[in-house]
Amino acid sequence: AVEFEVCDSGGRCTTSTSTVTVRSADPDPDPDPDPDPDADPDPDPVPFIVPLVPARLLETRSGPGDATVDGRFAGGGAMVRGDVIELDVTGRGGVPASGVSAVVLNFTAAVPAGLGFLTVFPCGERPLASSLNFGDHTTPNEVIAKVSAEGTVCIYSFGPTHVVADVVGYVPDGSSYEALVPARLLETRSGPGDATVD
Repeated sequence: AVEFEVCDSGGRCTTSTSTVTVRSADPDPDPDPDPDPDADPDPDPVPFIVPLVPARLLETRSGPGDATVDGRFAGGGAMVRGDVIELDVTGRGGVPASGVSAVVLNFTAAVPAGLGFLTVFPCGERPLASSLNFGDHTTPNEVIAKVSAEGTVCIYSFGPTHVVADVVGYVPDGSSYEALVPARLLETRSGPGDATVD
């Protein structure tokens, strides 16, 4: 109870009593359930690149120990100028059979018989670009190659050489990395066929 005094203009005062009731707020009629203790509050994003134990997918030589991880694409002989190999990459060497946008490959031009280059591309129309340039000695290079819809990459050779390809990783679908078809942006030469993409 609360007492308060009220006075009129003549100075006469009276005391009144009033009762004030204080009520607490209504509880939440539908409180949030306890979170699932097993739920992952921050699911892992799609990996940028998934590393693999190296596995040989292509070996054109046929000497002792010259083999691939599954016996396929082995011992086919040296490539010559103009040759193209369509190499199966998905479903081999730890690469999933689907859900792959690109593969990471270590290419080697092994014991070449002259000058040349290799172009690695997702099959279809061959781009004007080189992925590995070689001379008269064995030369390696790592390539991130976009995969075709059929799960393959193509290797074009401009020169005589054996070719070795080892897969060391892959790019899963949904990764923030986007593989491109090779394209030439700079060419200081001016001979026949010496051009850039634009």
